[in-house]
Amino acid sequence: MRPGDSPPEEAKAPEQILQTATVAVESVETAEQVSQLPLPRRDPFRLAETLPGVQDNGRAASLYGQSPSVANITLDGVNVQNNLVSARTLNSISLALRTDQVNEAAIVTGAIYGCGCSQITFSTPSGRRALHGSAYWLTIPDGVTAQYWADNRLSTPATTSLNQLGAIFGGELKKNRFFFLLNYEAGLDRSTWTRTGDVPTHALISQDPLMQRVLDLIPASASGKYRGRQRNGSTGSLGLLRLDYLSSARNTFGLTVAGGAASMDDPSDSSVFAPRPNTTVDVSSRFFSAFWRWSVTARLTNEVRAGASLPTLDFRNSLRARFGFIAILNDPDVSVSQPMMGMDPQGRNDNLYSYQDNLNWVVGKHSLQFGAWVEQYRLNTYGSNRGLLDSLTVPRDVISNAAEGAIAEVDQRFSITSATSGY
Repeated sequence: MRPGDSPPEEAKAPEQILQTATVAVESVETAEQVSQLPLPRRDPFRLAETLPGVQDNGRAASLYGQSPSVANITLDGVNVQNNLVSARTLNSISLALRTDQVNEAAIVTGAIYGCGCSQITFSTPSGRRALHGSAYWLTIPDGVTAQYWADNRLSTPATTSLNQLGAIFGGELKKNRFFFLLNYEAGLDRSTWTRTGDVPTHALISQDPLMQRVLDLIPASASGKYRGRQRNGSTGSLGLLRLDYLSSARNTFGLTVAGGAASMDDPSDSSVFAPRPNTTVDVSSRFFSAFWRWSVTARLTNEVRAGASLPTLDFRNSLRARFGFIAILNDPDVSVSQPMMGMDPQGRNDNLYSYQDNLNWVVGKHSLQFGAWVEQYRLNTYGSNRGLLDSLTVPRDVISNAAEGAIAEVDQRFSITSATSGY
């Protein structure tokens, strides 16, 4: 090369597009990826499933070969998993998050993060200096989704009917100091699925008026087979508020508050006959997360975080409230699917409290991390599930002759928690 000549361009390898897994992994999804990709039902977990190390075969999911029940899923540093029931899917959490409520998602492995070998961490978006906002409406109308050929042939296809709407608004409350962000999401799901069962070829009649009310729950068909639609949807909403306060160059404070409620159909724990399942699940959730980040020096930073996830879940059964008993048909002349199957009323408060203190110290070319993470779990329950024809709240009548309303056996079960409970 002669003086004055331009230096030759260096040959550069193309940037790596695919992320590969190593012993310690951190895969991050940015806010742009979370918000702009067309995710089904605007579920951020759908994007997490595309990262390396995450597998889902439709029956169960895993993170680097581990069940989600031994992993840790957090929102702003607070665990939001359903802790009572071991989860087999990634989105078994106490808050029904949507993409506008997630600024960044990451999957990390390694003991340094604690509370599980694999972690899925979500962070909520913050307000910015300029006022900003948006609104949306997502709809999936009835009849546009593919269905099974057999259901279409018999004119009983399952349907997907979904409407989601929401709005987000944020900005600055105090110049360069205090920021806020508000978000509200609502969903109306009126999807259905196909139910099948055995029915009589003609309408059943009983001399007993009360027994007749039970038999009226059972339709008749000349084929002796029932095939119909049953609702499999939900109605719910979730609101979120985030505040960030920069008190000085070294101290930052933040608070996230979220709350939601939903009522979900539960057809798998209901009789097959009703257009709407007799078992429903009511869920309400409250969430809090607060942090203080202190930059002691340019190389030493400490963050304290505390929060709570407080979901409440209640199973309700309309047939238990309507009849006050369970009729179990054991008539040899009547071969039908049981019309009063359903979950017994029960519920739980599945509360988790989280406390963290993390210290990061940069020493030369090295970064040292220290921390403590304590979680306190409190569970309060009522009721019990011992089967769809069992109950701790109403008596069970075994019917030996439906036409006459003859009862062969009656029993009443109790949940004995004290010397006088149930009596």
